[in-house]
Amino acid sequence: GSCKAPLVKLNPGRNTQGQGQVPSRSGTKRKTPASSVSSNLASAKKTNDAGLVEQTEWELAFNRHRYDTYRLLEASAARGEASVPTTALTMTRSKNLAALKAANILAHQMGGKKLSDNEIMTHIVLAEQGAVTLYIQDQKQKQSKP
Repeated sequence: GSCKAPLVKLNPGRNTQGQGQVPSRSGTKRKTPASSVSSNLASAKKTNDAGLVEQTEWELAFNRHRYDTYRLLEASAARGEASVPTTALTMTRSKNLAALKAANILAHQMGGKKLSDNEIMTHIVLAEQGAVTLYIQDQKQKQSKP
């Protein structure tokens, strides 16, 4: 992680004489470099936006894999197959794993925790389990309707 200087806060309604100055170690005032303040404000905004982008990209990729797996389950059941063909699941996993890895890299570039390949695979499995659970619930609901 990088070390960030604190944001300079101005107090509205108070005497703003000396605004834009910070005390030095000797107690005298010195000018605050404008670029430091601007970059800190931009950095704070980037950090807030980063969390949102990271979460959104990750959730999109995760939900896409769950949805794709659900569709594979439906298609396999419609064909009377007891399970999803390995080749179809492998293709879906490969595509969505790439999306999750890209979201992981984006999150890391924006200061988030970088997940290992094993952790990402765990999320792939969780998405598949979620798809199976949803598929079973939907089937039970369809059976209970007259």
